[in-house]
Amino acid sequence: MSCKVMFVPKQSADALAMIEKGSYLTNKLFTGIEAGPDRSYAAWESDYTASIDAINSLILIDKARAKSGNLLTQDKKLYDAVLRYREIHSTRGVISEGMAGVFKVYVQSFWNPRINSEKTLKP
Repeated sequence: MSCKVMFVPKQSADALAMIEKGSYLTNKLFTGIEAGPDRSYAAWESDYTASIDAINSLILIDKARAKSGNLLTQDKKLYDAVLRYREIHSTRGVISEGMAGVFKVYVQSFWNPRINSEKTLKP
């Protein structure tokens, strides 16, 4: 039997804070769209930008950390998902309540493992 040794970074207070901020912003974005009444892209463009900026900040924090390859992979998948949903919303102009709800659930499914990954690291 063989073992695989993985090196991981230490827990980062900055990363945790940015994860909490980004998770809050994306949840607020898709909950707001879901609640309506204005589900147009124009009404939510700045919220998409704020969410993407928070994810970019998390990526920058993780790029500066040693041994953060797996964390960066999670960050980039999250980033790609939010960009894709923004593109869909932008292309359609307006999305439905159901679509916003699906986006919210999917984005949260990217945030949850990232939150758990950071919290399981040793300080």
